Amino acid sequence: MTSETLNHTQHRVVKWMRKVFGENYEASISRNERVFRFLEEALELTQATETLTKEDVLRVVEWVYSRPKGETPQEVAGTLVTLLALSATFEVDAEEVLRLELDRVETPEVIAKIRSRQADKNQVLGLTRK
Repeated sequence: MTSETLNHTQHRVVKWMRKVFGENYEASISRNERVFRFLEEALELTQATETLTKEDVLRVVEWVYSRPKGETPQEVAGTLVTLLALSATFEVDAEEVLRLELDRVETPEVIAKIRSRQADKNQVLGLTRK
């Protein structure tokens, strides 16, 4: 992951990851771990909206995995467009909440909390790094 290819916000997140994970940074950017974390956040967002049941989510998983896989750049783009549409539907200013979240996770208290929970999450989820 090179800084030259990242926009300002991505660069800020990578800098934050280096600060939070320190000597574990390389492990924290494993593709497997990043996908786990993304899926976790997507499911938490789904749960927060109170629109789908766990059974609905499991049906979506079955449907997605029954189809051919997509290409990562296109799927990232589709995810971003869909997230912005979802944000608009729920009247959430995506840029504002992103700014607030980045400010929040950069505080020493939150960094300490993330560091302490990381090992527990990996063990509970059975996360392996690739």
